[in-house]
Amino acid sequence: HAVQVREHPHRVVIEVLTILLLAGSVIAILTPIAAVLRKCWNAVRWMTRGRIGDERRRQRRRKMFAKHLHNVLWNIELQEDWRDEKYAELEAEVEIERSWRRRWMLRLLPFRRPALRRVDSLSEALRRSSEPLILLEGEPGAGKSVALRHLARVMIGRAVKSDKPKVILPLYINLKSLDIRPDLVSPDGIRAFLLAKLAEANSRDIQEVLDEEFDRGLKDGTWLFLFDSFDEIPDILSADDAQQIAPKYAQAIAGFLGPFTRCRGIVASRDFSSPNIVQFTRFRILRLSPRQQRKLIKRADLDRPVYRAMLEGLATASQDITTFAGNPMFLGLLCEHMRIGIEFPASSHTVFEQYLTHRLRRDRDRIRARFGRDVDFIRAGAEEIAFLMASTPRMGLTPTRSVLRAMAPAMQRVAPTVLNTILDALVYSKLGRADSNADGEPTFSFVHRRFQEYFSTCVVISDPKRVPMAVLLENDQWRETAVTLLQVQDSDATRPLLADARGILRRHAAAVIHGDFRWPPGCLHLLGILATGLETHPAKVTDEIRSLIDCIVQRAWNRGHRLDKRRAVAFAGLLTFPIADELLTAAFRSRNEFLREVAFRTAGSLPQLSEDLRGQIRLTLLGLTCSTAIYTKRASAIAQIKRLAHPREFLTQLDLLTITFPLALMFSAGGVVLNAFSPTSGPLPARIIASTFYVFMVTLVLKGLFWITARLRTALPPTRSRSPSANSARR
Repeated sequence: HAVQVREHPHRVVIEVLTILLLAGSVIAILTPIAAVLRKCWNAVRWMTRGRIGDERRRQRRRKMFAKHLHNVLWNIELQEDWRDEKYAELEAEVEIERSWRRRWMLRLLPFRRPALRRVDSLSEALRRSSEPLILLEGEPGAGKSVALRHLARVMIGRAVKSDKPKVILPLYINLKSLDIRPDLVSPDGIRAFLLAKLAEANSRDIQEVLDEEFDRGLKDGTWLFLFDSFDEIPDILSADDAQQIAPKYAQAIAGFLGPFTRCRGIVASRDFSSPNIVQFTRFRILRLSPRQQRKLIKRADLDRPVYRAMLEGLATASQDITTFAGNPMFLGLLCEHMRIGIEFPASSHTVFEQYLTHRLRRDRDRIRARFGRDVDFIRAGAEEIAFLMASTPRMGLTPTRSVLRAMAPAMQRVAPTVLNTILDALVYSKLGRADSNADGEPTFSFVHRRFQEYFSTCVVISDPKRVPMAVLLENDQWRETAVTLLQVQDSDATRPLLADARGILRRHAAAVIHGDFRWPPGCLHLLGILATGLETHPAKVTDEIRSLIDCIVQRAWNRGHRLDKRRAVAFAGLLTFPIADELLTAAFRSRNEFLREVAFRTAGSLPQLSEDLRGQIRLTLLGLTCSTAIYTKRASAIAQIKRLAHPREFLTQLDLLTITFPLALMFSAGGVVLNAFSPTSGPLPARIIASTFYVFMVTLVLKGLFWITARLRTALPPTRSRSPSANSARR
């Protein structure tokens, strides 16, 4: 090119001039067009300037409201002495009914995901789920409230940083102050309650945001409603049978979030008080796995010797402690128990006793100097207040101070004149929480329902005559008290309670003999108390009680629908051994995955396992390999296997099944490599294609063998025991 420039310099000049001429021509042509485009753009901006300004104002309002929601959550956590940094991600099981389109497509694949699936991150699964209504179930202290608030904090943080005017904002609503009777609850009542709760800040700016954005957000789907403490609604608490009342409130919430709104809703409830509503997709919080327990213990910032003593204590703990260690709240209390230098506890009741006693003794001098009262007096007052909340119908767990003063004469150890002093002392020691309702009246509540239940249980333990035995067994409000009495008291102390339970079971057994099966009112509640309270003390269950439960559960299995069968299997630990063995064997042979899951979970409550039942458990582990769930559910499977009688053989089988499939694929891959690089096997592309097809076919064959073997549970007849229905016919 340099040689051409030296030989023909005039050509370069001509090229440069030509380029400049063309550029000038283009500029001359585009100048008037640019002026026209500029005028059009100005016209568009003039026509849309109101809309753009409205979107910017809406964006600023929503960011301001998001900061307000963050402050509300921060105040709640401050009163409960909780930091979000302590949060350990929970795991949950999700029951999802998929649409027919996805279902028939998944049937064509060798790796099918079961309808009951496990998620490793509860908060992320709740945030990403597209289900309009979710029911978050969990046992007391499982972390439902903490999980909802953590989800709200994460979404609020993203909303504050986002510039989108339609970013989703979470609205955390505690339902324990929902004072609407079951026969009057409606979607409009839920809406009025929500607006009143959100406007409790008594701010003109907040009210303006609600007036302009609430209905618009319902239409655009920019709200996520987080309903907490569904089981603490006052009328559900005081109901004799919560299963008859809870669906009315659930239907009202579902109606509020009906087809005319695009917003999602999450309702948190204890599993034994949650409604059975078809519209809700269920998320059930699982117990903490050993890995999660160690993670939560590390976040407790224990000293290294205490940390080691904690792990050693859990490794050799009793079944009572081992069972409760999977509960996040109990594990947190256990960490505090070890932090203050107390030896590892022998029972779960000791953990609550020592924790609350330490909290009061820690502030003994400050409470005496500030309020002029001793901590023993404050504790007695806390017990009387908690007992009053439990024994007074429709009072709920968040009464106003005026209501407590009016009911103070009913307390045996507290005078009305010192009630405010006791309430202030409990708030000061972070055992109580001070708040106000929509009318501005000051309210009081314990920081957790577990504390209220513990204090009221202490009153019943010290004076059993204050609550009739029948009320303990039939009223949902006293469920945890009845469970604690069965767990911590000896056989002589629990004999009157079990005698009343025997009389109630006789009525229930007589009610299910004739006609179509329906659970008698209060029957599920009573069986739940007995199953939970006597899980670690099966010797307390008399033969007569087991025979009565046999009659009820067999009737539910033979004449009930699918949900009745699932409930019947859950109470197998209360049955006589032959009936429990037959029932679980039949459940394992069922094609219903949920039924098999419940049977696997309940088998650990049996003192021994028959050969048929052991074979069904082995086939269940083989079925986990078929669906590849043996890797995703390994931690929970190990925990459930350890609860079985003589679990060593099942743990060995689980280890073998875990490595079988990877070993088969590894050998197949080795064959592929040898075949692909063999010089005598033909062209390289053909060898690679043939080897890939070979691996795919080996995978299909292995999956097919696992699937056929696992399906034998429904094809092979029992070898020794009859089915429950045959046994009933024989009788």
